[in-house]
Amino acid sequence: MTVRRSSSLAVALLALVSLWVGCAPGKDRDAQPDILLVLMPGLRADPPGPPGAEAALLAPFGTQPRRSFTQAYSQSISPHLSLGSALTGIYPSAIPLCGFADLQHPTLASQPWCSALPTARASLPQALAAYGWRTVHFHGGYLEQLALQGHFEQEVVLPSSSDSFATPWTDLETQLLSWWGPSDQPRLAVLQLADLMQASTLWPALGVRPPDPAILATYGELAAGLGQGLATLVSKLESASRRPRSTMAPR
Repeated sequence: MTVRRSSSLAVALLALVSLWVGCAPGKDRDAQPDILLVLMPGLRADPPGPPGAEAALLAPFGTQPRRSFTQAYSQSISPHLSLGSALTGIYPSAIPLCGFADLQHPTLASQPWCSALPTARASLPQALAAYGWRTVHFHGGYLEQLALQGHFEQEVVLPSSSDSFATPWTDLETQLLSWWGPSDQPRLAVLQLADLMQASTLWPALGVRPPDPAILATYGELAAGLGQGLATLVSKLESASRRPRSTMAPR
């Protein structure tokens, strides 16, 4: 299943397995879906014309059934604020949640008091945990990811690679499959993958019309690598679960 988000969305969401949840404790527990939510900052929807990075990311998923959405709404151009709003169902100003003020000192202690999602504010992972879901958050330890501390039962910071933005797939696969397997409770795993942030220096050029073919090719290669890693990971997770599932992906 494919979700296409508008160009205004700064965070692309890939919810593999299912995003629909029926929260009924003790009722049809075996029918509750596992949820894998993958956040990929930097992914842009392909404009009309030849297939680009978006198509390259989806290609490894083959012919899986898809449902496309051509428009979406984002509360903010900031991935951090939009994600906090999505996880709580509340506008950023009402959470309250604000941006970072000092990126030269990437610690939460050096940022405004409102830059982290308040632990007292109910969130999606906390609600699912109350109904029997196991929850985990995998990330690379970046500031906007650390700002979600306290909302998941477990948190795993992935080791940095020689390229700090690249996902360490072997480590991610080993740790996620290990976490996935011990219990047959329904699962919520959120992955924040920064691979496409490698292309941040390319973004201004991506907005130029017509864009440089070499820059588009580089961006497409990054997206293709991310898609292949995700497709392999999802295949292994699907074989390890007997729960109902659908596949949702940004396009």
